[in-house]
Amino acid sequence: MRPGVYCTVACAALTALSFGQTMTLASGTMTIAAGTTVELIGGIDWQIASGATLVNDGLIELGSTASIAESSGSPITGAGTEHAAGDLSAPFSEVDPGGLGLVLTMPAALGTFDLVRGHTPLLANGSIESIARWYRLQASPVPGNALDMVLHYDPTELNGGDPADLVLHSSGTTSGPWLYIPGVSMPGQDLVAGSDAGPWEYLTAFTQIITDVPAAGTDASFAVGPTVTSDIVRILAKGNDRIATWQLHDATGRCISMGVGTGNDMTLDLTNTRAGALVLRINERHVFRLLKL
Repeated sequence: MRPGVYCTVACAALTALSFGQTMTLASGTMTIAAGTTVELIGGIDWQIASGATLVNDGLIELGSTASIAESSGSPITGAGTEHAAGDLSAPFSEVDPGGLGLVLTMPAALGTFDLVRGHTPLLANGSIESIARWYRLQASPVPGNALDMVLHYDPTELNGGDPADLVLHSSGTTSGPWLYIPGVSMPGQDLVAGSDAGPWEYLTAFTQIITDVPAAGTDASFAVGPTVTSDIVRILAKGNDRIATWQLHDATGRCISMGVGTGNDMTLDLTNTRAGALVLRINERHVFRLLKL
């Protein structure tokens, strides 16, 4: 973009094709209108210079090789999203898909993943706002392994909150219920980090710990409840399903207990389990979040 240019992109699709090139929005404002897709094909590094403004109300498609580099104080804003995808087929460390600011590490292969980033605050309990940055990470959890996540944010996205209080949270929907991910906030580096065994789905940060886990969890095969408890959790199989195996993981992904199922109805005693977020896996495929009080 030429200095001082104000540009509104309002076509159905705009494709930039390049390999190993840098594209710079040097100054001015660029707006990607709703319904518009900007597709970067090849190894394009799109740099947003300090003082430039990119308002994305559409979709920026990065694929597996393109990336975005935002200067401090000039993050992308708007109601749209940015999308990156790829395949992490071996153990990996400090991978930042698409340059979108969610840095991932795992001592095992994650496989294919799909990552979306948005910029409008999400809500907990209908009124508590997150920072103005969220991600949707779709990938299959790896049993026995936690995904280390470092969310980098811009100070302009904090909505007036204290960065020292930031805590990562995850949810299956944009509106919760949210479960906090134990970790650390590093205000001087504009990041908040945590480890979680998944599933991840929506990820964001709130300036308080939110534990609005539903009273019970259910899917097509099993019902689990209460999911917030100080002692007993009951697992009930539906229809012809049976409880074959179960594993209980802590918030770091470590398996803390496991066993063989007892047919279609069983209980877990969490009395001696450390308080905090837990993940229950049934038959390796069905995942329920618990909160031990």
